[in-house]
Amino acid sequence: MKSLAIMLLLCGNLKIALSETVPAADPNNVKFRKCVDFTAEGGANSWKEDLRTFLYPEKEAFDLGTKEDNEKFRMMSSAVVDKLNSLQEYENTLKNVSDKLNSLKEYENTLKNTLVSSLKEYENTFKNTLLNSLQEYENTLKPVFDKLNISEEYENTKHTFDKLNIVQKNVFDKCKYLVGKSQIPFCGLNPEQPFSEAEDAYPRSCKEILKSGKNKSDVYIIKPKRSIKPFAVLCDMETKGGGWTHIQKRFDGSQDFYLPWRDYKFGFGDLRGEFWIGLENIYHMTDFQFQSSELLVELTDTDQKNYYAQYTSFSIGNEKDGYILNKLGNYSGLDGEDNLNYHLNAKFSTLDVDQDSSSDNCAQKFDGAWWYVDCHRSNLNGKFMTVVLPKTYRLKGLRWGELENGGNLAGSRMMIR
Repeated sequence: MKSLAIMLLLCGNLKIALSETVPAADPNNVKFRKCVDFTAEGGANSWKEDLRTFLYPEKEAFDLGTKEDNEKFRMMSSAVVDKLNSLQEYENTLKNVSDKLNSLKEYENTLKNTLVSSLKEYENTFKNTLLNSLQEYENTLKPVFDKLNISEEYENTKHTFDKLNIVQKNVFDKCKYLVGKSQIPFCGLNPEQPFSEAEDAYPRSCKEILKSGKNKSDVYIIKPKRSIKPFAVLCDMETKGGGWTHIQKRFDGSQDFYLPWRDYKFGFGDLRGEFWIGLENIYHMTDFQFQSSELLVELTDTDQKNYYAQYTSFSIGNEKDGYILNKLGNYSGLDGEDNLNYHLNAKFSTLDVDQDSSSDNCAQKFDGAWWYVDCHRSNLNGKFMTVVLPKTYRLKGLRWGELENGGNLAGSRMMIR
């Protein structure tokens, strides 16, 4: 096809040249043999030979006309040869490019295979490394998970105990209510008793805590010998040698003390504020069969001056005995102001449990709760008063004999050791 195109071009150019140079020439005088013959035979490479024969017809008759025409034809032939040579060079260049492309393709395949192999090897190495790391991580975490399982079992057990404690507290509250309503002086349940408490897990008193080296006045947990539960107390580690356990504290009137039996039995108030520790706790802390306790009463007047009444021993009975004030030792303090000895051997009375020896209900009459007889010389759980009132009303207040006009104290603390 290349040879055919070139020859057609050549023949076309020749005809133009002949018509311009010899416009009146007789066609019979022009010999132009095989102008077409060489384009039809020879296959893909014969066109070069045919063209050479056409351009250099030494063995063939070749006469186009005048010498000038022949020279022009040879110049044109030379130009065609140059073009053919350029085409040959271009063909060679294309062949080189094709060879290089084939080389690049082979390199691409080689690189691809190498890369795939390397990636596969890296994948296997990374996979093995990751598996080993995960195994080591699992081995490291196994003890942690074991501990977490133990912790979870503990939490489940604790949750069960919490439920039991809630049930116990509900029963206890109901029991307290029944005690208050029926005035039955006993309720052998304890709402704060945790299950499986160690017998000696807590100190038995503030004095014992002080001996252990703790000398800061604060709230601590104790468990007296006879108590079935530990409970919180406020310890005074400074007054008169320290080691005192508060059983009552009043100073601002924020806590109502005119309350029924069940509250006085189990205690009420806030250890950081005003409170009553509870008759049941006082009984366990002062049980003389196991320990001897002394009593310190601190009294504060309206000028914030403090007075003390101290007894070498102090003890009350259990609930069946009405929390009787059954022991009171020697007194020291203000002259003529031993105002608790009058109440010795008296049972405790509240607004709903009357155990005094008076024909009146002393607790109701004097707005308090105490070891009333007929009725009192001291009434430290009486009404907190902020103004000076007539004597009839002062007897309802915080009273310690005739101190501060006999019933208008600004505060009191009862402590045992």
